[in-house]
Amino acid sequence: MRIVNFRAENFKRLQAVEITPDGNMVVIAGNNDQGKSSVLDAIMAAISGGKGMKDIPEPIRRGENFAEVVVDLGELRIRRVWEPGKHRVEVFNADGQKFSSPQSILDALTGSLTFDPLEFARMAPRDQRATLLRLVDLGFDIDENDKQRVTLVQAETTARAAVKSAEQTVERLVAVPADTPDAEIPASDIVAEMQRRDDAIKANNKKRSEHAEARNVYRQAEVGVAACEDNIRRLEKELADARADLTILTGSLEKKRAAGEQLKAEVDALVDPDIAEMTAKLATLDETNRNVRQKIANAGCRTALKDARAKLETASKAVKVHDYARAKALGAAEFPVDGLRFSEDGVTLNGLPFAQASESQRIKTSVAMGMAMNPRLKVILIRDGSSLDNNRMKEIAEMAAWKDFQLWVETIHPGTVPYIEIIDGAVKGGESA
Repeated sequence: MRIVNFRAENFKRLQAVEITPDGNMVVIAGNNDQGKSSVLDAIMAAISGGKGMKDIPEPIRRGENFAEVVVDLGELRIRRVWEPGKHRVEVFNADGQKFSSPQSILDALTGSLTFDPLEFARMAPRDQRATLLRLVDLGFDIDENDKQRVTLVQAETTARAAVKSAEQTVERLVAVPADTPDAEIPASDIVAEMQRRDDAIKANNKKRSEHAEARNVYRQAEVGVAACEDNIRRLEKELADARADLTILTGSLEKKRAAGEQLKAEVDALVDPDIAEMTAKLATLDETNRNVRQKIANAGCRTALKDARAKLETASKAVKVHDYARAKALGAAEFPVDGLRFSEDGVTLNGLPFAQASESQRIKTSVAMGMAMNPRLKVILIRDGSSLDNNRMKEIAEMAAWKDFQLWVETIHPGTVPYIEIIDGAVKGGESA
């Protein structure tokens, strides 16, 4: 719907004005305090009612006792009348039938940027973001999505800090010898081993003593044999007895020789255990066990670093999955303006903050936002027309034609575009145009 006819009488500075728009641009020009703003205020007040009247404390022209505004939208005709202390509104369909709840019909027509689309450019970044989000169907709750991302990023940050801490801990590890045992050695084990080896040495010494004693016995036997031989030579008469003694002694000598040779073989095979090795181990046991404890601690730190890196990888992957899903949803969403997106803090245009866009881009985007928010009532009121040069006026005129919207632009300097001039509350050259 667009305005096919506008009529106002005694509204603010207007006397009697009637405008039948031709085309997509209706430029209302004039000097200050002539009534051009009253034209746009009358349209706004007629269509929106209470919302549009909040900044219009005196709708009735001074010196008059009533004001009337009629806006014909083709499908609907709106008539609003003000009298001192009261006002009424009537809404008719194309067949002239009056609606019983006119204001509810009007409330459904307008969006927040209908009466000042350039307000979008003046909004704070967070308000621009909220306005844009109302127009875009993302398929998910963006605020909840932002909270989820904050949680995921916090988890990633925590995991990264844990990895850094674990890496610093590993870098400060004290090196231990390569042959450090995996477990601490109890001192009792070393003492027991020393006792075992000492017992073995004592046993070996006992056998050495037995061997020495056997050798002495053997030597004594040798002396006895020699004495017996002398006695045999000297004492022929005692030969029989001596031979008997010799036989006995010789037998005994052979046994002792065999026993001596056995003991010698055992003694020759003896190897004393190295008691010095265990003494050295006992002397260095504290250092060895310190190294064992350090080795165990090192292994724990490296395990902690591995676990921390695994958690970081999981956290980073969760953020990437979240961002991918978000980007995919944003990529599939339809935005009112090409290149218009939103960030955590506001709105971006072609990747840059909206505030950094050129004035022309901001104006065009704001008008496009107003159009997107008013799909049914294709009427936009622009009060900052004086800030638009000929090129920008041409650009928004092209947008209006492309989107089939009707723009009512208030300006002091209309430039080269066709316009309707308001002088002292009336259209120049007559009371209608």
